[in-house]
Amino acid sequence: MFLIVAEMRSCNFEFRASICASAGVFRPREATASRQPASLRPRVAWYFRTATNCTLDYGRSIDTRRRYRYRDWWVIREMEPLLQARNLTVRYRSEGGLAQPAVSEVCFEIGSGEVVGLVGESGCGKTSLALALVRLHPMQSVDVSGSVQFRGKELLTLDERSLEEIRGAQISFVSQEPGIALCSVLRVGDQIAEVLHAHNGGSWKRCRAEAESWLARVDLHPTKRFFSAYPHQLSGGQLQRVVLAQALACGPALLIADEPTAALDGRNQTELLALLRSLKEQIGLSVLLINHAPEIQASLADRLLVMKAGEIVEQGSFAQLYHNASHPYTRAMLRRHSHDRARESRVPQLVGQESLA
Repeated sequence: MFLIVAEMRSCNFEFRASICASAGVFRPREATASRQPASLRPRVAWYFRTATNCTLDYGRSIDTRRRYRYRDWWVIREMEPLLQARNLTVRYRSEGGLAQPAVSEVCFEIGSGEVVGLVGESGCGKTSLALALVRLHPMQSVDVSGSVQFRGKELLTLDERSLEEIRGAQISFVSQEPGIALCSVLRVGDQIAEVLHAHNGGSWKRCRAEAESWLARVDLHPTKRFFSAYPHQLSGGQLQRVVLAQALACGPALLIADEPTAALDGRNQTELLALLRSLKEQIGLSVLLINHAPEIQASLADRLLVMKAGEIVEQGSFAQLYHNASHPYTRAMLRRHSHDRARESRVPQLVGQESLA
């Protein structure tokens, strides 16, 4: 049995609870609030669903001998993961017939509404792993083995027609080069509408109207001007927002974002991360966030996967890995980036930028 303390500051509620893992029952230990706990059940349920990746069923205790002030309890059921990879291996075939492994027997899970960060140095296999999840590798030159299950369906053995119904509609992919992901001779609004028409059908008028609404959701105003723009007329940050709107238009459950901030400056990086955080809270989006910068992962990811030479060497929350990493590669990578950031903050001002004070 272990203790979890949650502070609900927004509703002036402090909640202490104990979870008995064997019985699967969650019981209040202390509860003090300005109003009855019944009105706070959705908030408490959301907190523990987010923190423990479980579902909670509200019930009433029949044990009158307990000393708890409130006899409310929640039954905890473990959730099925949204995506589950087991022994996933990717090998690139060379001209001589030799298979070079890029990803070696990787295992991980992504829960509903969870942001999982994949971090590692360049060339460690992050993009190869992401492409293998939705079978975007050219099968003539790449061997993919293992298991990738999405909502109980095995993606690696699924026929191409069924897989096309999942790509874009249930699992979306955002690449690190938005200019390459978009067609240069089509207006960006029509490219979003085309995705909606391909997966959801309906009239082009309705698809174009929905595409315009998604441009507004990613903060591209005025939407009519951006809808009719061509990719070469937009900046890198605006292009990345267009690609994000295209990826989310069909309401996918999982977004795979491969270095979405790589081509952006510091301001656009911050705005894009804030936008992803907002969309996650609004629509319950699950995200596999691939990025080699730990500071970006710390701002968004619920859990980190550390990748080295095609293998997952460690995983956990950012705070856990930063302070108590067990693998030397994890310690070296996280501490190196923190030292680099501190060194940048101590760079002296350039000549001509002296303070006016």
